[in-house]
Amino acid sequence: MRERKLFSKKSKRLTLLASLVGLIAGFLSFLATILPAYEVSGVIHGIFALSWYYVVAFNNRIFLNVLDTISFLTVIVNVANFFVIASSMLAIVLTLKGKENGLIFELLFSSSLVYIMYSGLLLGIFRVMSREVLSLAGVYSEVTSAGLLFSGRAHIHETLFSKILFPIIPLPLIVGFTYLTLSSILMIRYLKSSS
Repeated sequence: MRERKLFSKKSKRLTLLASLVGLIAGFLSFLATILPAYEVSGVIHGIFALSWYYVVAFNNRIFLNVLDTISFLTVIVNVANFFVIASSMLAIVLTLKGKENGLIFELLFSSSLVYIMYSGLLLGIFRVMSREVLSLAGVYSEVTSAGLLFSGRAHIHETLFSKILFPIIPLPLIVGFTYLTLSSILMIRYLKSSS
């Protein structure tokens, strides 16, 4: 007995679209973790991304505990990114090969749920990093026996990547909800056709 066809032409296109959106979402989220979000200039200078940072203050490299913790949490986000990217690529390959398998819909739906969950973590750690970095801005001075010594200023600049990825409604979240919507439609169609 032959298995009923899961893919109509319309379903195949929708599956490819959902897979492509998932692939974009995974790569977008990965880029959000590695591209610089802020630059600091002045007496403190450096670059800040979610997964790494490099800061020099008064000719000494400095390390910030909060940013070290954020870098560690970003590893968790990138493991989930790998799952979303791999699931989307597998779904694209299986769909293009014409493999009619319910695994495709299950993969897309589960990876979209994972994406939505960890995008909350991504946005949270971005906000924490922003607060930490923005606190470095200002005038630096110290009191000496000769009086108040003005050391200089530190200026914070948001990078283009940060402005694109994290405006008022963050781009990874918009793409993630699109991915969840498309994969949910596919999963509902699959469940209806298999019952």
